[in-house]
Amino acid sequence: MNANFKFSIIVFLILIAFKGFSDINPNLKTTIRAESKTNNDYGKKAFIAFCQDFAPAYINLLQENYSGPKNWISYENDVKIEKKFDESNKTDLINEFGTVIHESTHHRNNHNNIFVSPGIDIFISNEEQSIIPDFFKSENIHNYLPTDAEQKLFRFKNYIGTSSEVSANLNGLWGLIDEYSAYQNGTRADLMAYENALALMDTATAICFYKSALSTYYAYFEFRSFIGAYLSFARDHHPNLYNRIMNFSNLKKAFALNSLFYEESIDKIYGAKKNLKRQYSKVDWYLDYNVEHHENYAKDCMNNFNQILSLFESPFKTESKTNLSYKKNSSNETIIKKQTNTSENQNSTHTSNIKRNLKLGLDFANVFWKKEYTLFDLTSDEPIFPINKNGIVVYQIYYCSNEQKNPAFGEFTAEQLEKLLKYKFKDKTNCVKFFNKN
Repeated sequence: MNANFKFSIIVFLILIAFKGFSDINPNLKTTIRAESKTNNDYGKKAFIAFCQDFAPAYINLLQENYSGPKNWISYENDVKIEKKFDESNKTDLINEFGTVIHESTHHRNNHNNIFVSPGIDIFISNEEQSIIPDFFKSENIHNYLPTDAEQKLFRFKNYIGTSSEVSANLNGLWGLIDEYSAYQNGTRADLMAYENALALMDTATAICFYKSALSTYYAYFEFRSFIGAYLSFARDHHPNLYNRIMNFSNLKKAFALNSLFYEESIDKIYGAKKNLKRQYSKVDWYLDYNVEHHENYAKDCMNNFNQILSLFESPFKTESKTNLSYKKNSSNETIIKKQTNTSENQNSTHTSNIKRNLKLGLDFANVFWKKEYTLFDLTSDEPIFPINKNGIVVYQIYYCSNEQKNPAFGEFTAEQLEKLLKYKFKDKTNCVKFFNKN
């Protein structure tokens, strides 16, 4: 056996070790489907506890919409395989974490709602829902993609292949955006966990989460290609449906906001070298592999549809890049509104502009609060403003943590509060409610 052949075998085995055949070899696919025969909560408590440490923003999603490994039917080369998973095994929890968030996002999404990120759901009106049954199958768009796309786009066959039985094909544009939302949140959660592990000085765990994100980040380019082709086909062959799609404002909004969060995740993928420093050499080859074998081709496909994608995202993506705040009103609809010089009062002593940190989920933004943003109560999502006490501006809050569940009161300057990596609340009652709920 010559040296070059030995080297090739070693590289091949290393590639398999990272995420299995399905992420490396486009000819061998593993399809995970969430339509389980039972509603199995196995692993739920373990993943929620895991989330407390690594991605607290996604706890609520798992509490309300959990879909775990025992819920999935897995196929490899169209052959059903048994999903092996041990909830007491940390490696299993890490390896399946992004997929659990992905599949739980599917559980949350329905014809009334598209999940964007923790704290942000886009609700679909009854009038808008009436268009969904009219969407044609995604398999119709093949001729709008390059002739070699079926071989070169990693997720082509599973999601838009002829006779594919997944929602992304059967439910057309709605299914594609549902899948886009799931991939976006799975990638985002893995990267949240990666950043949190780094903050805990657990570089080995951080690298594992980063690798998981590397296997899903490029779905951004693939699904934007599919969605761009779908819109183009609708424009050319179903003009009435196309016009209705372009007036489907909440679906457009959901797509635009998911795109913004996905793009932030991709920036983090490429910014890992600065954070991982010398450890980056352990993962840079895997990013290079995905760029060469998946991202570059998918990006070229996507660029063919940039004009129609921009039109579909308009005006929500442009507006959302400016100072926007998200609130839910009493009718449970998400309102997106520009920040104004609205006066907010707390104890009749403070006036401020509300400014929410859109880069982080609600839980994460609370624990890792920065003074340029408004602090929000983790239970009630009410703003907490500082007061002037003897000439010093301080925050009066209650706080706790997973290790210290009893509420504690404290007064902190903004600088001190930035260093308090605890759950923060406006009063003792909300602090107690948080742990009773969880």
